[in-house]
Amino acid sequence: SGTTAAYQLFEMMLESGWDVHYVNLINEQDVDFFKYEFGKDFGNPKGLLNVHCSIQPALLDHPSSHLKSLMVKISPDVSLGFGHIATILLKRAAGNRTVVFITHGCREMLEAIERGEVKDYLAQERRIENSAPRPAHIDRKETEAVALADFIITHSASTNLLYRYFFPEHALKIAMDVVWFGECIQRDALSFSALRMPFAARDIDVLFIAGSWTRPEKNYALVRKLVSSLKGLNIHIVGEVKTQSDHATYHGLIITRQGLFSLLGRTKAVVCPSLFDAAPGILFEGSAMDCNLVASKNCGNWQICNERLLVDPFTLDQFLEKTALSVSEKLDDNMSAFLKTDSYQSLLETLSVL
Repeated sequence: SGTTAAYQLFEMMLESGWDVHYVNLINEQDVDFFKYEFGKDFGNPKGLLNVHCSIQPALLDHPSSHLKSLMVKISPDVSLGFGHIATILLKRAAGNRTVVFITHGCREMLEAIERGEVKDYLAQERRIENSAPRPAHIDRKETEAVALADFIITHSASTNLLYRYFFPEHALKIAMDVVWFGECIQRDALSFSALRMPFAARDIDVLFIAGSWTRPEKNYALVRKLVSSLKGLNIHIVGEVKTQSDHATYHGLIITRQGLFSLLGRTKAVVCPSLFDAAPGILFEGSAMDCNLVASKNCGNWQICNERLLVDPFTLDQFLEKTALSVSEKLDDNMSAFLKTDSYQSLLETLSVL
């Protein structure tokens, strides 16, 4: 969803009259795969102007000579790095030019879960509220991106809290206001609105979706418990898994946007069981496709859920209860609250003064 949001933001800025360029930073090891899966136009599906692909060395530590020369040619006043790797490469290629780090998650948080220090985001939030001592930085590249960036914009309230906790020495360059990308993600999703079926006619009851369920924070163990307890429902799972259940339909990794939204248009409820997800784009996309949304406060954009579908506390019984409700009737979500933040206009105003 980070790439989707960045590309949609770029298109919106073009339409708003800004002189902008979009650079895909591609690991050299992935070029052939992308060309095979998406075709030669994989970096620019809408054929927009000023889009570039820059192939980077496999280690992703230092920018290629192509990126350096591209930055000289474009000569941007401000560059936006979506994610810590892009921020590092842009800053090293940009010389003294301003680079803004747009967060995509929080590696330090994921590392804490993987090391077993905390169960989930909510546990980490409680530690922060109790003034727990900050651990030493673990993820070198994320730490480096924070140090190199001239300004940092977070994309959810939870990420803002985490970055201020893990990187207090850089707190002054972290924007106070969150820039939500729900507006960008929803706008792209609404272009597939013709695929929406009437709620009662939808044949998929529950959809779980992730790129890879092997990542600990995605919480596949809970998904398996839910599947085994909800045997009467038609459950579909998207993403790479190591083990499959007999009581669900598996799709693997869905490559095309058309394929994803075709599924969403048939789905009654999107359920997000993550132990931590900064602001899952699938909740914004599910909203655009009129799906019910079930999530907990471990998701940074949990406020989008109808209050009757918010999982609180984070327990198996709560997920079972909310999921059962989510397939019985369509409940309004709170997407309008994210649109009212007018984050897109706020971002433009911020960029204009940097």
